[in-house]
Amino acid sequence: GDIDAIVARALRRDKTERYQSAAEVAADLRRHLNGYPVHARPAGTAYLFSKFAIRNKPLVAGVLVMIVAAASALVASRISLTRSQRAEAKAEAINDFLVEDLLTSTNPERLGKEVTVREALDKAAEKLEEDGLEDQPEVGAAVHLAIGKSYRSLGLIKVAEPHVSTAVDTYLQLLGSRARETLEARSELALIRRYQDKDVEAESLYRDTLEIQLRVLGEADDDTLDTMHNFANLLKRQGKQSEAEELLERVLAVHRNRLGAEDKKALLAMSDLAGVIRADERVEEAEQLYREVLATERLTLKPNHPYTLSTLNNLASLLQLRGELDEAEPLYREALDGLRLVEGPTHPHTLSTLNNLATLHQNQQSWPKAELLYREALTGLRHTLVANHPRTLQTITSLAVVLQKQGEFAEAEALHREVFESWRAILPEGDPKLASHMIRLGMCLVEAGDPSQAEPLLRRSHAMRRAAFGESDWLTANAANALGACLAELGAFHEAEALLLASHPILVREKGAHTMHALRARQRLVRLYEAWNKPKEAARWRRDAPSARRPTPED
Repeated sequence: GDIDAIVARALRRDKTERYQSAAEVAADLRRHLNGYPVHARPAGTAYLFSKFAIRNKPLVAGVLVMIVAAASALVASRISLTRSQRAEAKAEAINDFLVEDLLTSTNPERLGKEVTVREALDKAAEKLEEDGLEDQPEVGAAVHLAIGKSYRSLGLIKVAEPHVSTAVDTYLQLLGSRARETLEARSELALIRRYQDKDVEAESLYRDTLEIQLRVLGEADDDTLDTMHNFANLLKRQGKQSEAEELLERVLAVHRNRLGAEDKKALLAMSDLAGVIRADERVEEAEQLYREVLATERLTLKPNHPYTLSTLNNLASLLQLRGELDEAEPLYREALDGLRLVEGPTHPHTLSTLNNLATLHQNQQSWPKAELLYREALTGLRHTLVANHPRTLQTITSLAVVLQKQGEFAEAEALHREVFESWRAILPEGDPKLASHMIRLGMCLVEAGDPSQAEPLLRRSHAMRRAAFGESDWLTANAANALGACLAELGAFHEAEALLLASHPILVREKGAHTMHALRARQRLVRLYEAWNKPKEAARWRRDAPSARRPTPED
């Protein structure tokens, strides 16, 4: 350093290169001590700057911070520019595929007809299958996701699923599990699984996706909020009301803080929160929230907005649950008319509302009206869902029950058999869930005048439930009661009496004296004693029989 240079100069052999006096040595030492360049060293740029930096540390530090920040900004801007250019290129490629090529191929003048959204999507899927976009896999994934989302929005879940699955696989391979595109596709796949009633897989997808979104994107990000909202709806259906309510409260708080309580997404979150509260059996609180949301939606949204229609359906369903059928019916009809117009006759929301209104008419014992609506819903379900889907089978069962009530036993029996055989193909042998369908088929046969064919079905269902649930469970009692009714028709009065008398108090205790289960059990005892020619016993069971609140299916 400086001291070495000063000593070396003072000791040089050539006198002309040494210090010429002690004063010059002292001056150089003072320069060193004060942080200035010494004469004993060459005045290079680096040396001069180092001395300046020592004397002006705060200034130099500030300048260096500015230089580093500027350099970082430059690098970031170049990275951002690269990403922007990449995104722009991807958007342009997607635009070329979906807009230019696709709209050209679906030009009404070329096809000679008006082109529907479904036809345009089918054409896009066909073109994607042909072109493959193998040289642009990220673009291909984006197109698959766009097509899948569009199919799903039309309620075409079967067709949507392979496109969304392809997008997920491609994004995972290209971008990894933390990329926004991957997370968006996985969240959409979870929604598809929810519509397919594959709740276990849907829950796993939602949990994994949401965990990463919260870490990578944050809670206030729109994609995170959408995943959180949809996940909450799945949890509600699974009976996990506490967790669902917590998630929807978080979603609602973010939307309110950002955009206000009248924002569309805030209203949707409020409506779904009311659904969770209802499922938690806080019915009055749920009704108040539904009415508040509906009033705001009618003021702030366009007529027939999907959110308003959804709230109408939900409020009507709650009123139906409370037995207020006359108030619920016009709300259902308004929702159904709007859904048919806005989302189409086969959309899941439309079909769900159809089923709800059909059930209301069934509860009113308006059998022809219920039959008409169930048939319409069943046509749509068969069109949009896979064969033997649980929702389809449930609607077939409801239609069969309504046909039974109208005395159309042949078609009712055929439908009950279709459902029974479908579930038998799905469920393991001996599964107690099969007992419900065996009881419905068996009682249809009894009502049709064929109790001998019904007896083995009803005996088997009773045995399955007794083995699974025990003698005192209401499900076992209900199976015993159905078997007792069948045996009464066959004239096996002693065995029938034992089954009917044993099962009646269990049904009253577990289901309530005013429910159809208990009332039906009393009516069967009356019929038994009438057929057995025991009028006193029949009169005793007929007297003071409470009326049912509403009709109930066999199980």
